[in-house]
Amino acid sequence: MSRGVAGVVIGSVGAIVWRKANLVTHNLSINANALIAAGESDRVEFKSSLRTNLHTNRRARAMEAAVTKTLAAFLNSDGGALVIGVADDGAPVGIAVDGFDTEDRMSLHLRNIVNRDMGPLAMAYIQLSYEDCAGVKVMVAQCERSERPVYVKDGNAEKFYIRTGPSTTELVTSAAVDYIRTRFQS
Repeated sequence: MSRGVAGVVIGSVGAIVWRKANLVTHNLSINANALIAAGESDRVEFKSSLRTNLHTNRRARAMEAAVTKTLAAFLNSDGGALVIGVADDGAPVGIAVDGFDTEDRMSLHLRNIVNRDMGPLAMAYIQLSYEDCAGVKVMVAQCERSERPVYVKDGNAEKFYIRTGPSTTELVTSAAVDYIRTRFQS
Protein backbone atom coordinates (compact mmCIF):
# COMPACT_ATOMS: atom_id res chain seq x y z
CA MET A 1 0.00 0.00 0.00
CA SER A 2 1.33 3.41 -0.96
CA ARG A 3 0.13 6.73 0.38
CA GLY A 4 1.60 10.15 -0.17
CA VAL A 5 1.11 13.84 0.01
CA ALA A 6 0.95 15.60 -3.32
CA GLY A 7 1.97 19.22 -3.64
CA VAL A 8 0.06 20.96 -6.38
CA VAL A 9 0.04 24.43 -7.90
CA ILE A 10 -3.36 25.95 -8.57
CA GLY A 11 -4.25 29.32 -10.08
CA SER A 12 -2.47 31.99 -12.03
CA VAL A 13 -0.72 33.40 -8.96
CA GLY A 14 0.93 30.04 -8.34
CA ALA A 15 -0.40 29.50 -4.81
CA ILE A 16 0.78 26.18 -3.43
CA VAL A 17 -1.92 23.94 -2.06
CA TRP A 18 -1.07 20.71 -0.28
CA ARG A 19 -3.67 17.99 -0.49
CA LYS A 20 -3.39 14.49 0.93
CA ALA A 21 -3.67 12.07 -1.96
CA ASN A 22 -4.46 8.43 -1.27
CA LEU A 23 -2.91 7.05 -4.43
CA VAL A 24 -3.42 3.41 -3.54
CA THR A 25 -5.71 2.37 -0.73
CA HIS A 26 -6.87 -1.17 -0.14
CA ASN A 27 -9.30 -0.56 2.73
CA LEU A 28 -11.71 2.17 1.69
CA SER A 29 -15.28 1.94 2.91
CA ILE A 30 -16.48 1.60 -0.70
CA ASN A 31 -18.40 -1.63 -1.19
CA ALA A 32 -18.02 -2.73 -4.80
CA ASN A 33 -20.75 -5.36 -4.44
CA ALA A 34 -23.23 -2.67 -3.38
CA LEU A 35 -22.15 -0.43 -6.28
CA ILE A 36 -22.63 -3.29 -8.73
CA ALA A 37 -26.01 -4.22 -7.29
CA ALA A 38 -27.20 -0.60 -7.60
CA GLY A 39 -26.11 -0.45 -11.26
CA GLU A 40 -24.76 2.36 -13.37
CA SER A 41 -25.98 5.87 -12.61
CA ASP A 42 -24.79 9.47 -12.59
CA ARG A 43 -22.42 8.43 -9.75
CA VAL A 44 -21.41 4.88 -10.82
CA GLU A 45 -19.86 3.57 -14.04
CA PHE A 46 -18.59 0.11 -14.99
CA LYS A 47 -15.68 -0.65 -17.33
CA SER A 48 -14.70 -4.21 -18.24
CA SER A 49 -10.99 -3.38 -18.29
CA LEU A 50 -8.47 -0.59 -17.95
CA ARG A 51 -6.50 -1.18 -21.14
CA THR A 52 -7.62 -4.38 -22.87
CA ASN A 53 -10.27 -4.58 -25.57
CA LEU A 54 -12.18 -7.75 -24.66
CA HIS A 55 -13.33 -8.26 -28.26
CA THR A 56 -9.78 -8.40 -29.66
CA ASN A 57 -7.98 -9.36 -26.43
CA ARG A 58 -5.41 -6.67 -27.23
CA ARG A 59 -4.32 -3.58 -25.40
CA ALA A 60 -5.98 -0.48 -26.81
CA ARG A 61 -5.39 3.16 -25.96
CA ALA A 62 -9.09 3.75 -26.67
CA MET A 63 -9.91 1.70 -23.57
CA GLU A 64 -7.65 3.93 -21.45
CA ALA A 65 -9.26 7.01 -23.03
CA ALA A 66 -12.72 5.78 -22.01
CA VAL A 67 -11.47 5.49 -18.43
CA THR A 68 -9.95 8.99 -18.33
CA LYS A 69 -13.09 10.54 -19.85
CA THR A 70 -15.22 8.92 -17.16
CA LEU A 71 -12.88 9.95 -14.35
CA ALA A 72 -12.80 13.55 -15.63
CA ALA A 73 -16.60 13.59 -15.87
CA PHE A 74 -16.93 12.47 -12.24
CA LEU A 75 -14.38 15.07 -11.13
CA ASN A 76 -16.19 17.82 -13.06
CA SER A 77 -19.60 16.78 -11.75
CA ASP A 78 -20.48 15.58 -8.26
CA GLY A 79 -17.93 12.78 -7.94
CA GLY A 80 -18.58 9.08 -8.31
CA ALA A 81 -17.08 5.63 -8.58
CA LEU A 82 -15.61 3.90 -11.61
CA VAL A 83 -15.57 0.14 -11.12
CA ILE A 84 -13.04 -1.53 -13.44
CA GLY A 85 -13.46 -5.26 -14.03
CA VAL A 86 -17.26 -5.15 -14.35
CA ALA A 87 -19.18 -5.44 -17.63
CA ASP A 88 -21.91 -2.94 -18.54
CA ASP A 89 -24.56 -5.47 -17.49
CA GLY A 90 -23.05 -5.60 -13.99
CA ALA A 91 -21.33 -8.98 -14.38
CA PRO A 92 -17.93 -9.00 -12.61
CA VAL A 93 -15.26 -10.06 -15.13
CA GLY A 94 -12.21 -9.12 -13.07
CA ILE A 95 -9.03 -7.23 -13.80
CA ALA A 96 -6.81 -10.20 -14.70
CA VAL A 97 -7.33 -9.59 -18.44
CA ASP A 98 -5.29 -6.39 -18.14
CA GLY A 99 -2.23 -8.50 -17.29
CA PHE A 100 -0.71 -6.58 -14.38
CA ASP A 101 1.57 -8.54 -12.03
CA THR A 102 0.26 -6.75 -8.95
CA GLU A 103 -2.45 -4.34 -7.88
CA ASP A 104 0.25 -1.74 -7.25
CA ARG A 105 1.39 -1.96 -10.90
CA MET A 106 -2.17 -1.53 -12.10
CA SER A 107 -2.60 1.46 -9.77
CA LEU A 108 0.65 2.98 -11.02
CA HIS A 109 -0.45 2.49 -14.63
CA LEU A 110 -3.76 4.23 -13.97
CA ARG A 111 -1.96 7.04 -12.15
CA ASN A 112 0.37 7.47 -15.14
CA ILE A 113 -2.60 7.58 -17.53
CA VAL A 114 -4.31 10.21 -15.38
CA ASN A 115 -1.11 12.28 -15.21
CA ARG A 116 -0.62 12.01 -18.98
CA ASP A 117 -4.21 12.75 -20.02
CA MET A 118 -5.52 14.99 -17.21
CA GLY A 119 -2.47 16.28 -15.36
CA PRO A 120 -1.16 15.47 -11.87
CA LEU A 121 -3.74 17.61 -10.05
CA ALA A 122 -6.54 15.20 -10.96
CA MET A 123 -5.05 12.27 -9.02
CA ALA A 124 -5.38 14.20 -5.76
CA TYR A 125 -9.16 13.68 -6.04
CA ILE A 126 -9.09 9.96 -6.89
CA GLN A 127 -8.73 7.08 -4.42
CA LEU A 128 -8.06 3.55 -5.64
CA SER A 129 -9.05 0.31 -3.96
CA TYR A 130 -9.46 -3.36 -4.86
CA GLU A 131 -12.19 -5.78 -3.84
CA ASP A 132 -13.19 -9.37 -4.47
CA CYS A 133 -16.55 -9.68 -6.25
CA ALA A 134 -18.03 -13.03 -7.28
CA GLY A 135 -14.59 -14.66 -7.13
CA VAL A 136 -12.73 -12.04 -9.17
CA LYS A 137 -10.81 -8.90 -8.24
CA VAL A 138 -12.13 -5.47 -9.31
CA MET A 139 -10.65 -1.99 -8.98
CA VAL A 140 -12.70 0.92 -7.64
CA ALA A 141 -11.64 4.47 -8.50
CA GLN A 142 -13.55 6.71 -6.11
CA CYS A 143 -13.61 10.31 -7.36
CA GLU A 144 -14.30 13.38 -5.28
CA ARG A 145 -15.83 16.51 -6.75
CA SER A 146 -12.91 18.57 -8.07
CA GLU A 147 -12.37 22.15 -6.97
CA ARG A 148 -11.12 23.11 -10.46
CA PRO A 149 -12.15 22.12 -14.01
CA VAL A 150 -10.44 18.96 -15.27
CA TYR A 151 -9.71 18.59 -19.00
CA VAL A 152 -8.70 15.49 -20.95
CA LYS A 153 -5.90 15.83 -23.51
CA ASP A 154 -6.77 14.43 -26.92
CA GLY A 155 -3.85 15.09 -29.25
CA ASN A 156 -3.46 18.87 -29.37
CA ALA A 157 -6.97 19.49 -28.01
CA GLU A 158 -8.32 19.51 -24.48
CA LYS A 159 -11.83 18.20 -23.95
CA PHE A 160 -14.26 18.77 -21.10
CA TYR A 161 -16.59 16.03 -19.83
CA ILE A 162 -19.43 15.83 -17.31
CA ARG A 163 -21.85 13.14 -16.14
CA THR A 164 -25.37 13.31 -17.55
CA GLY A 165 -27.35 10.52 -15.96
CA PRO A 166 -25.55 7.20 -16.39
CA SER A 167 -23.29 8.46 -19.19
CA THR A 168 -20.29 10.65 -19.85
CA THR A 169 -20.91 13.66 -22.07
CA GLU A 170 -18.41 15.92 -23.83
CA LEU A 171 -19.45 19.55 -23.74
CA VAL A 172 -18.83 21.82 -26.71
CA THR A 173 -16.85 24.96 -25.91
CA SER A 174 -19.80 27.30 -25.33
CA ALA A 175 -21.58 24.79 -23.06
CA ALA A 176 -18.34 24.05 -21.19
CA VAL A 177 -17.76 27.77 -20.55
CA ASP A 178 -21.29 28.16 -19.15
CA TYR A 179 -20.99 25.00 -17.04
CA ILE A 180 -17.58 26.00 -15.65
CA ARG A 181 -18.84 29.50 -14.86
CA THR A 182 -21.65 28.12 -12.71
CA ARG A 183 -20.06 24.94 -11.30
CA PHE A 184 -16.65 26.33 -10.35
CA GLN A 185 -17.60 29.77 -9.01
CA SER A 186 -15.13 31.10 -6.46
